[in-house]
Amino acid sequence: MKRCFEEHTTGVIVCIIISLLLCIIGCIGDINENGTVVGKGLLKIAGDNLTDTIDTYQGQLAPNENLIKNSSKVSLGGSDFPNNSKYDSKNKITVLNNERFGNYASIRPYYSAISGILEVGKNYTLSAEIRTKNLTKSGVLLELSFRDPHIALDEFYSKADYVVINIPPNNNGKWMQLHGTFKYTDTSHTWYVLDITSGGANKIPATGFKGVEIEYRNVKLEEGSKATPYVE
Repeated sequence: MKRCFEEHTTGVIVCIIISLLLCIIGCIGDINENGTVVGKGLLKIAGDNLTDTIDTYQGQLAPNENLIKNSSKVSLGGSDFPNNSKYDSKNKITVLNNERFGNYASIRPYYSAISGILEVGKNYTLSAEIRTKNLTKSGVLLELSFRDPHIALDEFYSKADYVVINIPPNNNGKWMQLHGTFKYTDTSHTWYVLDITSGGANKIPATGFKGVEIEYRNVKLEEGSKATPYVE
């Protein structure tokens, strides 16, 4: 018996847990509209804990609304340094030399009316899947910034809400799910920009990325501090 338990510990534990759950569920007569279990004593407590756990698990799996509408059509084809990178229709950026580069897309108003949806004081999370080739050092960033085109650039950088996500060096050519969270604090900005850049808006420009390729997909902006599965 001891040898059997030692060799099949995981299976035995799973069977015990399933048996206990079946016993609990079998003894639940009903569930109230507020989600609490009808019953008394230990079974009621265990039943309530079980339903709470199920609700939490479903919340982790269920995706939040993507606040970037038509996000699959977002293309980072714009650039302040057009001679330093090449962009194609497959959501791929290729760096052409060792100078600073940056590719961007205006999220509003062309793709999404985010304004009026974001609420001051709340946290929001930006996420995307990124795949790179020939990237051997840090310095390439995915950013979402909230800008006012009518103010000076230096003033904008000091006041803008933004999220900055570092794109790590190569991960054997695999897609990486990256995300970052920020708090929305200012509603005066009317221009929302998503970009992949070297160094970023608020940093000393990084250089030396000639030959690096960056692909992106499934860009999502959602309420809260966690990245949930992508939805269009």
